[in-house]
Amino acid sequence: MDFNAEQQDILTNNTLFRGTACLVCRRRKIKCDGRRPFCEQCRKVRLEDECQYDDGQHKSRHQLLTEQIEALQNRIQDLEEAHNPEPEDDDEDHNQEDMAAQFIASLPEFLNHRFQLCPLISFYPGFKTPSESLRNALCMIGPFFSSSIPGSSDPGATIRGLTNALATGENTTDIIISTCILAVYLFGNGRLVEGKYHANAAVTLALSGRLHQTVGQHADGILKSALFWQVYYLDKCWGPIIGRVTGFKASQDTQTAILTPFPGDERQQRPPGSPIIGFLETPTLFPSNNIESLVVKAATTFEQCINFSTITMESQDAPDWTKYFKLQKVIEHINGSLPPVTAQSDIDLRIIVVHTLIHSSTIHLYLPFVSKDVNLQLLSLDAARAMLTVIQATRPSRYQYLDPILAFYWKSAADVFIREKISVELGHIPAEESVVRGLQNELHVIITALRKLARMFSIAENLVRQVEEDLGVSPP
Repeated sequence: MDFNAEQQDILTNNTLFRGTACLVCRRRKIKCDGRRPFCEQCRKVRLEDECQYDDGQHKSRHQLLTEQIEALQNRIQDLEEAHNPEPEDDDEDHNQEDMAAQFIASLPEFLNHRFQLCPLISFYPGFKTPSESLRNALCMIGPFFSSSIPGSSDPGATIRGLTNALATGENTTDIIISTCILAVYLFGNGRLVEGKYHANAAVTLALSGRLHQTVGQHADGILKSALFWQVYYLDKCWGPIIGRVTGFKASQDTQTAILTPFPGDERQQRPPGSPIIGFLETPTLFPSNNIESLVVKAATTFEQCINFSTITMESQDAPDWTKYFKLQKVIEHINGSLPPVTAQSDIDLRIIVVHTLIHSSTIHLYLPFVSKDVNLQLLSLDAARAMLTVIQATRPSRYQYLDPILAFYWKSAADVFIREKISVELGHIPAEESVVRGLQNELHVIITALRKLARMFSIAENLVRQVEEDLGVSPP
């Protein structure tokens, strides 16, 4: 039996029945092939996370994340109710007095360290008059950074406070800030699974509050903008490092598009659409170089470079050279906006983070090609040495105030030096003893920096062990 072209399409399942296309293709009014978990049209334009169907069988990543957060919150509440019976009235009064004293002692310590934990929240009046969830977070931080402050740095009270805050509808701003503080605290102490859960919670709260589409020049709008960019920074810096899919996407979708202006741009004329997409396309249209804006742009660049590197190395297809050259321009643009870091300067420590982020971004961007391209190998080595210069310019007394995320960026530089050392020793370049000795000295600087940071954050000690294992050094 012969079939015409339309019948043949139906038999080979190339045509979908009406109403079975994904929601994105319907909205865009284009043909959909109905593939699961995402269709080919969404894959081509990098909208895999928005690709969903209304048949109830396939849920978007955001829906799954929301349901997972709700299930975990319910489970935590059940466990804590089982293991923490209601206290006696006298015990409760005593605990409240202890907590009040701990808060008074902890607040100045937290304010000294706030840029390690929430670098995009420059000023928030609620720090001085916090709700219960934020007070618990601050009381956790005080004893952690200073042994002279009474109380415990165990995060249990902070976790319980957040659970109660979500149940009672407490101040959302305080809840999100507390969640960010808790996530960084857990990440810094090597508790990556717990940190990942709370980072996911912060993203979900920001999305549900539509903070990613905050547009307003009034004080409340500026605070919401800062709050969004704080969650965004947490998402973009820690997510790629710990193998977590980031929650915010550079999307044009009306629901998920990031429309919140860059920090400091709230009152400025700016190009329409998403500032993230616009910046990645044409960075010169977004010239603001205040420290908060630079932190956000550097975090965006870092995540984009890691994604590019991962996709390129895992794919059999040709690299996306258009994206590669755009990322090169973005890195050059940010580099040109940064003040230098010198040992004599007493600059904002977030500038050290931005410098280090951009050097690590360069290393990741070139990573897929360094084994075959000597020029890119040397540029990667230059980026690692530039990071080393920043480390050497950082005074020892300031390590206690550094962002724990720096440990992972330093590890990326150590990987470059180890690769070069192995290459020299294998004879791929002239095996000069002085070259090997120089690389060993450079590695020693990084290991020393990691150990200094490990005095505050145990995650750095884990990375020291990884570097020493890669070098074949037995632990002491």
